[in-house]
Amino acid sequence: MKDFYQQNPNKETAVRQLPLLREWIAYPGDNGLAVTQVIYDGLEALLVGESDDVEDLQQELLDEVNGLLTVRN
Repeated sequence: MKDFYQQNPNKETAVRQLPLLREWIAYPGDNGLAVTQVIYDGLEALLVGESDDVEDLQQELLDEVNGLLTVRN
């Protein structure tokens, strides 16, 4: 991705800022931090090339996050 980031320096800056955004994200329930970590891990897997099927990754993240969120009546 080095060449890509050299051609798109603003995108590299955005990716480098992702850890800072984690402090701002909050999800309801006792698993709020775990939800944040699941999303962060998914984005990281995509960015470093561990995952290249976006649709599969979206479904995996959806399943994991839904499993962590508590349902309130």
